Amino acid sequence: MQYVINNNSCYGVIRDVSEERAQQQRLSEALQEAKQKAQKDGLTGLYNRNKAKDIIDEWFAEGHENGVLLLMDMDNFKKVNDEKGHPEGDILLKKFADLLVTQFRGSDLKARLGGDEFIVFMPNKIDMEILETKLKSFLFACRSELRKYYLEQRVSVSIGIAYVDNKINSFDELYECADAAMYVAKRRGKDAFYVNEENLTCMGTECTQCRAQCSRRKILFE
Repeated sequence: MQYVINNNSCYGVIRDVSEERAQQQRLSEALQEAKQKAQKDGLTGLYNRNKAKDIIDEWFAEGHENGVLLLMDMDNFKKVNDEKGHPEGDILLKKFADLLVTQFRGSDLKARLGGDEFIVFMPNKIDMEILETKLKSFLFACRSELRKYYLEQRVSVSIGIAYVDNKINSFDELYECADAAMYVAKRRGKDAFYVNEENLTCMGTECTQCRAQCSRRKILFE
């Protein structure tokens, strides 16, 4: 309502603003939806790479010191697209994303980085023995739930693991260590995981003996 005072007279004007407010509400909801879509992978509903990076970098900035990154890649995924078509490949990616949601804790960050590459970030201290037990259980669940792809296209999951230490201060640095670990898992035959205990970033196919002690060299070259 608006009031107008003129020569000892007062006039009131009533204006219906319900439609204007409804329009503003719709606009606000549309902007919020657009913001959420920008943070999520359109196919799986998991966080996308940019949002995952932002969350983990913010976690580092807050001074946290205990966490572990699991980098996952679906071996032979291309064969599904080539033999069954991209729609079937999309179904597989959705099924795998669902496994991440059901197999890992709600407090763990899950994201699809792109293609058939996914991450799970555990933002707390976790004993390596407990983690290895969990990953064995997870790989068993993958073989069970995705059995037809394992049998028909020899699809499997390789996982590289990197623990946060005092030398790692960003998502990119942690990802690099996990990526090097996943390379070892694949070189060892795939369908497995490897923990990068020393957080080495070497990706060489031949050993140059650059370190006196190197767990990677012992596994791949000795």
